[in-house]
Amino acid sequence: MDHKADITDVIVIGGGPAGTTAATLLARNGRNVTLLERGSHPRFHIGESLLPMNLPIFEELGVLDAVDKAGVRKNAAIFSGPSIKARPTRFAFANALNDSPPHAYQIERAKLDKILFDNCRNAGVTALENHDVTKVIFGDHQSVSVKTPDGNKKTLHCRYVLDASGQQSLVSRQNKWRSANKQHNAAAVFAHFEGIPLDDGDAAGDINVYWFDEGWIWFIPLGENLMSIGLVSNPGYIKTHKNSLDELLENTIGKNFSARKRARNARQLFPAKSTANYSYTSAVRSGPGFALIGDAHTFIDPVFSSGVYLAMSGAQQAVPLAELWLDENLSGYRKAQKRYEKSMQRAIRSFSWFIYRFTTPEMEYLFQNPRNIFGVEQGVVSMLAGDVYRRSSIHIRLGIFKFIYFLTRFFMPKADS
Repeated sequence: MDHKADITDVIVIGGGPAGTTAATLLARNGRNVTLLERGSHPRFHIGESLLPMNLPIFEELGVLDAVDKAGVRKNAAIFSGPSIKARPTRFAFANALNDSPPHAYQIERAKLDKILFDNCRNAGVTALENHDVTKVIFGDHQSVSVKTPDGNKKTLHCRYVLDASGQQSLVSRQNKWRSANKQHNAAAVFAHFEGIPLDDGDAAGDINVYWFDEGWIWFIPLGENLMSIGLVSNPGYIKTHKNSLDELLENTIGKNFSARKRARNARQLFPAKSTANYSYTSAVRSGPGFALIGDAHTFIDPVFSSGVYLAMSGAQQAVPLAELWLDENLSGYRKAQKRYEKSMQRAIRSFSWFIYRFTTPEMEYLFQNPRNIFGVEQGVVSMLAGDVYRRSSIHIRLGIFKFIYFLTRFFMPKADS
């Protein structure tokens, strides 16, 4: 540890979208970067629907062509109510404000993460798989305890740590900073299916969201004959269901007329999986010698496919933070910390406001009956596209939408109990 050769500039914990993005950009800036991934690629992961604002990041990383070849083009998001009378409403990304791309991609995460991981290695990152980080100790230099593939333990040293460990939230859990989001506690059950028809024309790759009384269901096309289907609801809905997860998923699809009709010939490809306690945050997100990025920082329910985008964009914004620390610019680092926190909170709030209210009758009504008064619909489309960081007319439109939402809530007739 006394020799500079024994101390790498940056250790990145986690080889998902956040970790590989930050590691690639730092390596290109001439930094010595080691990335430690506890699993190996390719691997299954949920989170297959991307946002248009992911595309500029893919282009900067040099992987846009690879993503285009491996993914399915998504031009819009379609929302459908549960009843037979409900009309699907389509929000096309081409109608967004500003200059966000007019499309995004749906892609199997095993493919996307492998593309990003290989690209990271090609950028000069020492990217190690099957290396499980068990502890991080902060000090003059940071010490990272690692369990290697052969089962041995070793300690690595670095000047800066980026925790991109995903829902493991290693640093946050270790320091008891992580807490569940009490405003929105959700769980998901999901699987892949074949035998489900795609929408017609340029809507073939669109994500479909189907409401039911206790939550919503996603249909994400991953190819001509591959569909990701999942439900998101409160954990109580899942716990009180006495049957298997497969039966729970099937029964829930049956609660929405359009989803049930579309999935009538579906064939499930693997047993349904579940994940709980979806929403959480860390009380501390950066500090002397470290920053948390991606799901290690905060996770919110994926109704607007925000997870991968927030992970990669957050990693992008954490790179200057690490650079300032490595350059020993402490005053600049403290200012950059505030900018990073403020920027991430603005983006998270933009998505969260909608997510907390997404299953309310008022939100369902407004999404099923869109009106572009004062450009409100375009503002919502821009939010769906991921354009949530910039201070722009988008936030004014979203503010108007919120006002309309509360008016709707006040005047909307209450259902008979």
